[in-house]
Parts: sequence; C-alpha cells; structure tokens
Amino acid sequence: MSSSLRNITSTASIRSQNPLFRRVIIPWYDTEPVCYVTLAFMVVVIFFSLVGIVEANSTPEFKQHIWIPVLLLVMCLIVFISTLLRLLRRSAER
Repeated sequence: MSSSLRNITSTASIRSQNPLFRRVIIPWYDTEPVCYVTLAFMVVVIFFSLVGIVEANSTPEFKQHIWIPVLLLVMCLIVFISTLLRLLRRSAER
C-alpha cells in the first residue's frame, strides 16, 4: 500500500472515533435571549403590518397594494409562531 493511501485511511479512522461525552454547542442565534428579541421584534412588525392593512383599506389609491402588508403579516406570523414553538419545546424538555 502506498504511503498516501495509508495516510488517508489512518486519517479516516481517527475521524471516525467520536468521543463518548461531547458538549452540545448551541448556535448564538438559537439562544433564548435572541429568540425573545426576535419575538419582540415580530410583535412590532406585526403591529406595523396591521396598521398598513388598515391604511390600505381606508385609502382608495392604496387598495391595490394591500397585498404588501398582508404578505408582511403572514411572514411575520410564520416567524413568530415558529420561534414561539421552539421556545415552548425547549422549556418543555427541561
């Protein structure tokens, strides 16, 4: 067996050995404080989109553009619900 092939197989065998106890590293964007900030920001944006929907309904020139605040509302609700479910699942695991 050539030396380069031996180096590849020995490196692969070293990488395949996993330690028994490993600390789980949570990414910074998935920590509880960041999730709470995301929820707070989404509440503000949801309020902003609701004001946009009301304004678009009250002004005849803007009625054709009501899809923009509605789309913003739907996207914010998706982010809000997914973040809230993530926090609820995490608190239920404890």
